[in-house]
Amino acid sequence: MGLLLMALIFWTMPPLSASARRQMGRWSIRISIAVVLLVLLRLGLPWLAVIGTALVAVLRFAMPLLIRLLPLWLLRRANAGNAGMPGSSGAGPGFRKSPDMTRAHALEVLDLAEGATRDEILKAYKDLIKKVHPDRGGSSYLAAEVNRARDVLLSDDSK
Repeated sequence: MGLLLMALIFWTMPPLSASARRQMGRWSIRISIAVVLLVLLRLGLPWLAVIGTALVAVLRFAMPLLIRLLPLWLLRRANAGNAGMPGSSGAGPGFRKSPDMTRAHALEVLDLAEGATRDEILKAYKDLIKKVHPDRGGSSYLAAEVNRARDVLLSDDSK
């Protein structure tokens, strides 16, 4: 009955700021835990109440640490499949650096013919990077490939 009353009060309240919602959420969790523990004590299960209290105390201290470590664990887990592969890098989940790009592959990426001038390379690069850049909804992998293709072609031209 108490939980139903709390839910009714929560849904009929006006919209709150984010900090007020967070604070209200913290207090509602504390009140819910206290109600559950009181019910358990009333039912004659003090051992279960003690275990519940200990669990709450442990989680209170462990959760901030676990929340901080979760992104690192997820990143390590995502990169575990790349371990030992040639060209693998820690650039992000699923991102694999390809081996050295050849001039032919660079020309294919930028859709250029052999003998393209520096201006043609830069124009093709600018046109393509506008389409595949991650800031414009493109892929990080494709943008990296386009950048590498430009670097390969321009470094070959300077030799």
